[in-house]
Amino acid sequence: MLEHLEKLKIPLSAISSLPGCPDNLNADEWTEVHECLCVLKPVEQMTGIISGEQYLTLSCIIPLIRGVQTALRSCRSDSEVASRLKIKLLDVFERRFGGHETNKTVAKATFMDPRFKKAGFGVETNADNAQKFVVDELMILETQESQAQLQTVPNRSLLLSTSSLEPPTTSSSDSQQITSEVTGDNLWEHLDKRVLKFSSKENPTTSVQLLR
Repeated sequence: MLEHLEKLKIPLSAISSLPGCPDNLNADEWTEVHECLCVLKPVEQMTGIISGEQYLTLSCIIPLIRGVQTALRSCRSDSEVASRLKIKLLDVFERRFGGHETNKTVAKATFMDPRFKKAGFGVETNADNAQKFVVDELMILETQESQAQLQTVPNRSLLLSTSSLEPPTTSSSDSQQITSEVTGDNLWEHLDKRVLKFSSKENPTTSVQLLR
């Protein structure tokens, strides 16, 4: 509605001199309308991105929130109305969505998304914690897989000794192994800058450390 009102600024100003016409907005009020539109633009872009995706992935939540917060802080708001609106929106975003970076599930999803990795986080400590969560889970899975392979070795030897004439069978772990072998623009500006920052730091040594 505000955007449509601003588009009608010139026609409304032209008819304001006609007799019986209601009072038009003054210069300060038009400035307030324009600045409020600038403040609301990042929220509109985020809404468009979420609505346009058939299935919004969980990994996009943190980068979107950080993108909106960065865009809001960069908005110029000289008028009191726009300043209060910006402060209120920032407060609501921090209060309702500020804890998403510390949520294990959301943080791991963001870190494992190749588009974001650590650059998708607003706080580097939270990015480091997300990396630790993923590495710890991988170590647990590796330990469980090693134990499962050790347990299948005696069973396979016993089976071969008792039925040497039968066709060789394949354990469930071997089957799984074989099967796996066969089968809004300014919102992202903040992320682009962080990706460039992390890319400039990346070298073969850091890449190896990340995979450990």
